[in-house]
Amino acid sequence: MKNIKTQRELELVISALTEAYEYSEIIPDKYQLVFNVTEFTDAFATVSYSWFSGIQKAPFVSHDPQIQPDDVLYTKDNYFILSRKVTMQKLTQEVFSSIDYVLSKEFNEDVQLTND
Repeated sequence: MKNIKTQRELELVISALTEAYEYSEIIPDKYQLVFNVTEFTDAFATVSYSWFSGIQKAPFVSHDPQIQPDDVLYTKDNYFILSRKVTMQKLTQEVFSSIDYVLSKEFNEDVQLTND
C-alpha cells in the first residue's frame, strides 16, 4: 500500500479487487455490497463496508405507488483497519475476506402476507 498516495487511489484499488473477485465467484446484486474508505492518514486507512442482509416485503395494497408501502431493506456493516505499510497481498486478502464474510451470511427474504 506504500504506492497508494490518496484516498481515491485506495478506493479505486478496492473497486478493482472487488471486480477481480467476481472472476471466480459472482457477488449477488441483492447484497449491494459497498466499500468506503472512511479514514486515510499517513499511518493507516480505515475501510468500511456495508450490504443488504435482507428484505421484508410490504403487503400488497395497491398498484398505485403512492399508496403501496415500500419494502424494508435491512443493512449490516463492518470495517477493517490497515497499516499504510502493508503489502498489496495483505490488502487483497482483507478485501477478499470481507467479501467472503458477506457472502457467508444468508440473505433473508421475509414475505409478509397480511396487511397488519
